[in-house]
Amino acid sequence: MTAPTTTTVVNDSGRAFLVRLVRKGERYGREDCLTHEGEDPLVEFYDLTYVDRFGPRGQFVSRYYLTTLSRDAVFSSGLRLDGGVPEWSLDKYDVMSVVRWALWARDNSGD
Repeated sequence: MTAPTTTTVVNDSGRAFLVRLVRKGERYGREDCLTHEGEDPLVEFYDLTYVDRFGPRGQFVSRYYLTTLSRDAVFSSGLRLDGGVPEWSLDKYDVMSVVRWALWARDNSGD
């Protein structure tokens, strides 16, 4: 079974984010112009409020290595995806949900 490369998380403000796992060899970045070459998967966040303006993924917000999101400090405090936009934040439960999904998707990639 190959795991999906995207999921959705909704924060406590009701803001929905597309969460995308980028594995080694997969395309990412503006218009998917880059290829991820590292072993540690990337986790991207897109604001789904703006799909009309930015396309089906929504507005790009932020990108992290999966190992960064898995750290205890993130689990205990949550994550501000962009300090300039208060709605672009996840509480610790949202982060735990994203990390659980990303680890499952990584481990079930079908490679």
